[in-house]
Amino acid sequence: MADHLKGFLIYSDTDHDAVSKISDFLRKLGWDSSLEAINRFHSVNSEPSGVFVFCLSGNSDNHTIGEHVRRLQNKGNPVIIPLRLHECHVPMVFDNLVICDWFLPKERHRLLKAIGVSLSKEFFVDIPLRPIDMKPLRLIRIPAGSFMMGSWTEETKIKKEIMHKVTISHDFYMGEYPVTNGQWASIMDAEGLPNHYNSDAPVTKVNWKDCMRFCKKIGEFCIGEVRLPSEAEWEYACKAGSCTRYFWGDDPSGITDYARIEKTVPQNVASRKPNRFGLYDMIGNVWEWCMDYYLDYRTHDQTDPIYTDRIPKNKNRVIRGGSIHSTRDAFRSAARGTFLTSGRREDIGFRMVMGLE
Repeated sequence: MADHLKGFLIYSDTDHDAVSKISDFLRKLGWDSSLEAINRFHSVNSEPSGVFVFCLSGNSDNHTIGEHVRRLQNKGNPVIIPLRLHECHVPMVFDNLVICDWFLPKERHRLLKAIGVSLSKEFFVDIPLRPIDMKPLRLIRIPAGSFMMGSWTEETKIKKEIMHKVTISHDFYMGEYPVTNGQWASIMDAEGLPNHYNSDAPVTKVNWKDCMRFCKKIGEFCIGEVRLPSEAEWEYACKAGSCTRYFWGDDPSGITDYARIEKTVPQNVASRKPNRFGLYDMIGNVWEWCMDYYLDYRTHDQTDPIYTDRIPKNKNRVIRGGSIHSTRDAFRSAARGTFLTSGRREDIGFRMVMGLE
């Protein structure tokens, strides 16, 4: 319903620049709204209904805000949403409403739900000062669902890939391909590139913590929590509904249609076919870091599993997908790899996910 109503962002004059950025962000997602400073709010007081987002900060005049909210409530049936720009006091007039926090990327999706913005199948991360010739950082929406995680019986005798049912309970966005050197340089410019490959080749020689720092920085430009994928999310996205050894079938001869293999250095991303979800380079080219520590699977049915509680002496994280140096066994959808959390290697990169829970 909210997406059919006129929208207003109400703010204090001193917060104009911050609120303007939010308005631009929301406009790119399809929500057109007016900016109204609190001291000029009388210009929209005649509106009988609408979506009124009150942007709160330490600069807010809580008494005036309270008056405007009560006036709106007496005139019609408006949608009123308190939005904190940073940690600050929330006026009592909003006590019975859900507070949205813009300063926490993982909670921005709550605001989008409240104002009725429906997200598309793709999300483009608007990187400031992005070179024109750099590949865009595009995320593909992966639908929630259940799948059988792990390998078939004959493959589990020597591998930690016991098959079990896993449910991914929320949609999430995943990078269309691994993060590239150009994308890394645009966000982490002060640190330089960890390798000297092409701009459109995957960034490599990054350890798990390096990847998480990238995710934190880029979260400023996103509408959900940005992080590495859980191992379950990665395999779910790789299989893309398939029940075969490889996501295209059981015949390994199709590998070269989907993967860059047997090369000396990582190759440009998206130069082979994608899987059914539209994701490129899910196998081959570079291994990809996951959130989880490398542990044995729990074999009972699970929902959104993630193994981040470290057991003693275990400092290895999961890597997935195989690389230009891997044998064909590593290109199976269920194949697992592992590497030291602090380690860096020329054939290990990553792709990011953005949660919508």
